[in-house]
Parts: sequence; structure tokens; C-alpha cells
Amino acid sequence: MSYNGTVRCSYCYQTGHNRRTCPELSESTARQWRASKSNYERAVREGKTEMADLYLSRMKSYADRYATRTGKDVATGEDIVMTKETKKAAKARRMANVRCSYCGNTGHTRRTCQDLKDDKQVYLKALLDKRIEALNKMRELGVGVGSLAKMQRYGYWPDKETGGTIWGSRVRPMLVRSINWPSVLPQNDALTNLYHFHDAAQLCGDGDHYSWTDEGYNYAADAVANGSLTPTGTINPPDGWFEGKDIDMSYVFPPGKLRQWEFRDAHQRIRDDNPPKSHNMELYKARKSLGI
Repeated sequence: MSYNGTVRCSYCYQTGHNRRTCPELSESTARQWRASKSNYERAVREGKTEMADLYLSRMKSYADRYATRTGKDVATGEDIVMTKETKKAAKARRMANVRCSYCGNTGHTRRTCQDLKDDKQVYLKALLDKRIEALNKMRELGVGVGSLAKMQRYGYWPDKETGGTIWGSRVRPMLVRSINWPSVLPQNDALTNLYHFHDAAQLCGDGDHYSWTDEGYNYAADAVANGSLTPTGTINPPDGWFEGKDIDMSYVFPPGKLRQWEFRDAHQRIRDDNPPKSHNMELYKARKSLGI
């Protein structure tokens, strides 16, 4: 559309219509069909089978284009009555060259890709299994918000003699302020960065040093075993945690990106009945349990 609001065709450059409804383009398509028809008939007479097949394919292509543009049969000029079968066949022809941006196959789009739908189910099942397992371990360990640890911390500390700071280590009282629930994912086998510790002295107003750190399940288990971390009370995840309400699925399945290796590998191993020995076990088990 031009600056003054008048529609201008990008094919014939005339005003009053666009390329989709351009009569010159429709007539050009009809001429190409007639030329292909003439070449097809000559190839048949001369016994040139391969050439005949080529021109027949072109005839069908131009006939479909003309019908899409005008709603008429290019051979007779009559209106085409579209039945369910003809609409379905026309759509199948259009989709034949469409390539899915997820699985890479033709015949469908990302929106209707069955592999993408299956992989999302597999991921949520793997996530549920992982979180059930993790919560059981966390509750058995007993570390939660309010747990207090004696932790060796390194940094620059206030030096009373000089009035400045000095590098070194000190044993600090570190309090579990929160649990990083979103970090519990199928790919986070070791449950790293699970507990958020904060220097308790800062919380109590003795703010000579500000410090925090995130530690994983293995650290907490070792600390409980050696008595440097005290368990606490009830450990309950937030609402929707098991269902993955805290997960941004566009991060797991980035728009426009091809299927990730982990999902392809799990799918292929199910087909080959070849379970992984260690890596990618969560997705494999989830897919097998879903039967897809």
C-alpha cells in the first residue's frame, strides 16, 4: 500500500488491487498452463515419456495455482465446487513442501508436530519423576528454610588493627534463607544450587560482613553427617511445582530451533530397545513409561 492509502499490485504495478487478485498474474498462470499442455501433448506424440511426465506435473501445478487464485478450472473456466475431499487434497499438496522447524520433516508445521507434542509430555513426565525423587531425598535429609550451618567462608574481612580489610577464611553462621525449587530439573542430577545460604550475622544486625552462597544437596548431606548443619522442620514445595508451573517451556523448547539431541536420542533408543547406560536416562525412562 502506498503512502496515500492506495493499494498497488507488486506484479503489474497497477493500482486498485494486490498481487493476490491481480488479473494479469492469473492470465499469466493460465498461459503457462496452456503452454505446458501443448508441450505435454507433443511429448506424448513423440513418445518422450520423461518429458511428458515433466510437463504433466507442470500442468497440475499451474492448474492448482489458477484454481487457488480464481476459484475456476483453468481448462473449462467454470467455477470449482470444493468438497471436503478436494479441500483435503489441496491442503495435502500445499503441505507437501512445508518443512517443520522442530523435527525437520516435511508435510506439517511446528504447531502440529507430533514429535514436539510427545517431547513436551516426555519432559513433564521426567520432571515429575525427578521432583518426586528429589523431594523424598530432601525430606529425609531434613534441611530446609531455617537450617543453620557452620561454614568456612573465604573473602576480605574487616581488620581491626588497620581499619581496612584482610583476605582469609572464617567460620561463619550461615542460615538457609530459601530453597531454589526451580533448580530441580531432569538434567540437574546432582541437585546443585539447591539451598540459598545467607550470613546469619548480617540478618541479626552484626553486619561486619555480607555474604551468601548457593550450595547443592551433596554439600548439605555431608554437612548434616558431620554435624555442621542442623535439620529443620517441614519441607513443602510451592503449588504447581510437581506440574512444572515454574518452568518456562520456551527455554526447554526454543521457538524456531530444531529438536535437541537429548530428545532425539531418547526417541531412537526406545525404537532400538537400547537403554542408555548413564546420560539421558531420565528422558529415556519417561518416554518408555508413557509408551511413546
